[in-house]
Amino acid sequence: MKSKSEYVTSTVIHSPSYGELHPQPHQIYEFVKGMVGFQSIVAYALMPYEDSVFYILHAVDEDRSFILIPAENVQDYSFAIDQATVEVLEIGQPEDVVTMLVVNIIDDVISVNLRAPVLFSPKTQKGCQYIITDSNLPIRHFIQGRGE
Repeated sequence: MKSKSEYVTSTVIHSPSYGELHPQPHQIYEFVKGMVGFQSIVAYALMPYEDSVFYILHAVDEDRSFILIPAENVQDYSFAIDQATVEVLEIGQPEDVVTMLVVNIIDDVISVNLRAPVLFSPKTQKGCQYIITDSNLPIRHFIQGRGE
């Protein structure tokens, strides 16, 4: 019997920003709730960006992309995930989740949004943007140099 990934045809994303992208089946995630402001887009590819700490989250069927950075690059960052999100991602334990942050670059200054992390479950290939509502976390946390 063929595995799920063998049934997936080769995906090619034609991106004006990044050229032709060739995500592998394990790099494609289903976003049931979409990203904030883009709820109708449900398929994204998560791919490393060249030789850097950054990743590209690119919509499979549309010209929409985000730059992400693993949350481990922000010291002492943590939060609890609600049960509804656990169910959406179909996760069993906290280590089943990979947390990334949306990067913003304004006037060559890099910041990340700590209030709206993007969560991924590599096991189920599901993702979502998680909004932290009751927190003092900043929407713009400035990165003070490479990898910090």
